[in-house]
Amino acid sequence: MDAGSGIYERAVRGVRRLAQLAVEGADAEGVRGTLLQELGVALELERVTLVPRGGASAAGAAPASSAGGVEQVGRELVLDLRWSAARDAVVMVARAPRRLGAGEAAVAAALADVAGVALALIDARVDAARDELTGCLNRRAGLARLGEELARAQRTRAPVSCLMLDLDNLKQINDACGHLEGDRVLRETGARLRGQLRAYDVVARYGGDEFVAVLPAADDHAARYAAARMSAAVAGITTAASATGRLPVSVSVGAATSRPEESPESLLRRADHALLAAKRRTHSHHRPRNPSTDP
Repeated sequence: MDAGSGIYERAVRGVRRLAQLAVEGADAEGVRGTLLQELGVALELERVTLVPRGGASAAGAAPASSAGGVEQVGRELVLDLRWSAARDAVVMVARAPRRLGAGEAAVAAALADVAGVALALIDARVDAARDELTGCLNRRAGLARLGEELARAQRTRAPVSCLMLDLDNLKQINDACGHLEGDRVLRETGARLRGQLRAYDVVARYGGDEFVAVLPAADDHAARYAAARMSAAVAGITTAASATGRLPVSVSVGAATSRPEESPESLLRRADHALLAAKRRTHSHHRPRNPSTDP
């Protein structure tokens, strides 16, 4: 590689940018976009794209394989982008009439390796924050997000609403249909709750059959509307047939909206109290009437 050509210096800058993204916790799309940008600048490419591995090359030809995950066809160089698996391929096309040489391929591989490390770190962070069964955030990540949104709300003066949600009859579903069916209901509940959220809302599995939703920039009215949507979505879940028929699926919801300078613990406590009140109303509504004791 000719250091005087500037390729080395540009590659070093690209590696530093990608490494910084990994440290800062950027998202996967940000890392991929930065990789393509830095490759284009470092190698002065005509174009560079990212395609699913196994697809056609940018020029439409099936690239010839070579060692090291690098494939060369004419002015086109294809390189594996690896992290937990070779999921994508980077397709680089040199400006005519030149071809990319071994030194340029080494620069591309170095940049792709750093991007792969950044993507693997992102995957690890996502896995660490996710509840394995429901696909929602786990409790720790959900509470951390609540704290972040309340801190932001203190600067913006926008309210944050918190919803506590509890499946009403998961125990009955487990007893009548088995725990595998109960797990399926939990998974679908998580998916349906996420489906009712805005792009910047989050829902976490708080524990067992309880979930917590964090709704930034949402007042009391918005919180009640979100709770109604979520309740309706969960009510659409059907269970497997049991000896007593199909059991209904429902969720009780408690909502609280932040007050000035409120702590996460206080907001969560108020949402939990509202949930307990909602469950008492639900149980009272469904409790069979005893003529000897009820008025």
